[in-house]
Amino acid sequence: VPADKRLYALRDVTATVDSIPLIASSVMSKKLASFSDVLLLDVKYGSGAFMKSAEEAEKLAELMVSIGKRAGRKTGALITSMNQPLGSDIGCNLEVMGAIDVLKGKKNDLYEVSRAICERILILSGLFDEKSASLKVDEIFNSGAALKRLEKIIKAQGGSAAELYDYSLFNRPSHSRTVVSDASGYVARIDAEKLGMANVLLGGGRIKKDDEIDHSAGIRLKVRLGDKVGRGEPLAEIYFNGSRSISEAERAIIESIAVESEKPVLSPLIYKYID
Repeated sequence: VPADKRLYALRDVTATVDSIPLIASSVMSKKLASFSDVLLLDVKYGSGAFMKSAEEAEKLAELMVSIGKRAGRKTGALITSMNQPLGSDIGCNLEVMGAIDVLKGKKNDLYEVSRAICERILILSGLFDEKSASLKVDEIFNSGAALKRLEKIIKAQGGSAAELYDYSLFNRPSHSRTVVSDASGYVARIDAEKLGMANVLLGGGRIKKDDEIDHSAGIRLKVRLGDKVGRGEPLAEIYFNGSRSISEAERAIIESIAVESEKPVLSPLIYKYID
């Protein structure tokens, strides 16, 4: 849908990027163009998502599911939290390694959301009930079949799959630094969007349109929401080459992780399923 990029550029300058009807039509035009007979949407809410509240995400999900159904497709939507990054890794190479770890069976929030998505797709297909879908997904992860499927996809596109088994083959950053907490208490808020901007400052994204992305730049979080942390203890490890805006990135990371005296009430990772 090449027109979509031009429409998005227009929406940028008319302040209509966050219009739910326009988001729904943009997303669903691409999904329906794939001709899949089963569509499952993962609709995020929270600090790192387009929709900041679960209620907004629910409205968007209901509209997109209704569009899919009217087009004759089996359509469902999971509403999931993005109030903190799903894994501990932010940045191109780090996120790829984090995704591979999940296919190898590492248990974290990214694993839980991935597992829930796989289950729902199998149930939507009509070939599995909830119990048999759950058993099948566990079998696929635990047997290594999921990782082997990724290897097959990479090789089919002429790529090397050696990195799946040897992370040292990824480009390595020349510098690393630990960012520490300036307060003691509990991690009460992690602003995922601000952490993404901190990664841009490290070179992991574009500030100007013609900037090159440094795939080895990134942030590895050392804390999760609800963790107890002391003053001077690590919040994150940063990886970078050169010195685009390192001190500014460090400051953004500290500002994005709020440490308070009371332990927060955590929102559910998987908020709701809509079909």
